[in-house]
Amino acid sequence: MAGPLKNVSTLLSPSLRTTLSPSRNLLSTPKHQRITSCAITPRKLNFSPNLRLPYQGKVPDIKVDLIFDKSKNNFQNEISPNPTHVLDLNSPIKQDLAKNGLQPFRKCTKVLGQGSFGVVFKGRHHGEVVAVKLVTKETVNQEKNALGLNHRNVINTITVIENPDWQAYNLVIMEYLANCRSLQDTLDAMQAGPLQEDNTNLLKLFAIDITAGLAYLHHHGVMHLDLKPKNILVSRENVCKICDFGNSLKIGDSSGQFNYTGTVIYTAPEVLMGKSPTTKSDIYSLGLIFWQLKYLKSPFQEYERNESIIYNVGKNNLRPKYQENGTNCIVDIFTKCWDTNPDQRPDALQVLKMLEKFTF
Repeated sequence: MAGPLKNVSTLLSPSLRTTLSPSRNLLSTPKHQRITSCAITPRKLNFSPNLRLPYQGKVPDIKVDLIFDKSKNNFQNEISPNPTHVLDLNSPIKQDLAKNGLQPFRKCTKVLGQGSFGVVFKGRHHGEVVAVKLVTKETVNQEKNALGLNHRNVINTITVIENPDWQAYNLVIMEYLANCRSLQDTLDAMQAGPLQEDNTNLLKLFAIDITAGLAYLHHHGVMHLDLKPKNILVSRENVCKICDFGNSLKIGDSSGQFNYTGTVIYTAPEVLMGKSPTTKSDIYSLGLIFWQLKYLKSPFQEYERNESIIYNVGKNNLRPKYQENGTNCIVDIFTKCWDTNPDQRPDALQVLKMLEKFTF
């Protein structure tokens, strides 16, 4: 187990920019298996800033199919009268994307998300509309951890397209959610808008969805390790789905190749101090998300630098401020989830059972 990190300021981004329907079978997740800590020692911490993307609403799509013109040896744009803004992933386009990234095609597709992880855009794969994520070769193995997962609260990763001859990028093909937004943008809109009486019920459904998805991941041997509202999508039916597995790790993986790039404000104190992550590190992040669901604002907004958060969370047991407001409330859950001692934190299935009895 690695000791505390030294000179962490050299490893961090220069500044921090923080950012369900009812009648569901909540306990359909297979019986939980007790999981021990993995033996990974992170070789490097490279925390990404929490880049926030504004919600664009229902923007009219523009259909642009790229047609490869062999006579001119280039791509010709064919704009239909009734646009849908989709990039067809035929073989020549895949190779060009892998070599040059999305920049040459930005006017030909709809960008769905962008951040330190890369860029996600709308595409068509084998005739189906999909979300396509361009990732570097260094993170493609983490993305593969999501292959084979099938749960209503986890984004479905359909396939990962890679080629040993591709030097820059690989492609992750995922399910496409129409008219969705991130949980971060959803909470921002709720905070800015008028108070709604049914908000508390919706927030509880969000909490249940996220926890059910996390329980499924842990049961199937995957630690997400970058759980935050920006990595949770909310569908137009208000179902939450966990996405972005670029920082994930298989439980028990001791290959030594893991490069932790999580977001500081949602990272467990033991990981901040250089220890190996476990499933309980995800539970800490879950606690921070629950706090945000209750107060509709990002934690640690009073801190401008990552270094201050790392020191105070890791060394001084800093947590977001909250008010005690009775015993039957979410406060009891998130304070248990962010306990300093990982062994004292509940697992995801235990959190699910607690959520059945608690309110916001």
